[in-house]
Amino acid sequence: MPIELERRVLEWTKFQLTKIGSPVKMRVFAVPDHCVFCNTVEELVGKLSEMSDKVRVVRSGFDPDEPAARDYGIERHPALIIDGKRDFGMRFSGIPMGFQFGVLVEDLVMASIGVTDLSEETKIKLRDVKSPVDIQVFTLPDCPGSPRMARAAHKFCIENINITAEIVDVLEFKELAAERHVLETPKTVINGEVEIQGVVSERDLADRVKAFASSRSPP
Repeated sequence: MPIELERRVLEWTKFQLTKIGSPVKMRVFAVPDHCVFCNTVEELVGKLSEMSDKVRVVRSGFDPDEPAARDYGIERHPALIIDGKRDFGMRFSGIPMGFQFGVLVEDLVMASIGVTDLSEETKIKLRDVKSPVDIQVFTLPDCPGSPRMARAAHKFCIENINITAEIVDVLEFKELAAERHVLETPKTVINGEVEIQGVVSERDLADRVKAFASSRSPP
């Protein structure tokens, strides 16, 4: 089914994309007609690139063993990577629609300038993260609380190169959600171990990330 953005959403998106600084790439891992949302993701990124000449789409197929998938750590598809000033580790697995669409648009702007609006207190906490941390935020398109956790996780990626964050669409990846015991969204999982149910503040999430990283850092 073709994607139709409401007029107000379309106007908001176009305005947000005017804030893009340096050119930004959306790297798509999908195989047409191969998965539930593969075609839809392709259409979505195409629409966004048409709205700004600073948004470029790089399309890849999907094979976990191909160089691009290995380099970016992609294990499932469809997947979408936001690549701006550098690869900040901002990932989407599934299609970022519904409430997640706004997160995607704002990510494009943040990745293009490499700056977030996190508080200085939170930024200081994140600087102490010295070991790799992978955050997964499990979401549903109609979950109003999910964007807050998704935005925070992706902002953390920009602030610290040791942090990566994957926003996972439960509708597409039901088996992974079951593996992580996702009963409600949003649910945030840190390195497959620390579980956070519901919405917490950016400060509280930073505390959890910092505490986990500290527990894994050598003395």
